[in-house]
Amino acid sequence: MTDNRLSLGATVYGNGGMNTDSPGGGFSCGQGSANILRGQGSLGLDLMQLIAWGKKF
Repeated sequence: MTDNRLSLGATVYGNGGMNTDSPGGGFSCGQGSANILRGQGSLGLDLMQLIAWGKKF
């Protein structure tokens, strides 16, 4: 509480762990092996989420 008539509350949490990794070399685009988006090397994705919420009472 900040004084007799006002208080503050906060909540913070996060989600994560939805990671993918696709090795390169599974496709051919005319100039050698490629990944699914026709780039060279491996392809990956790292999904993260942060939620913050606050309220004044």
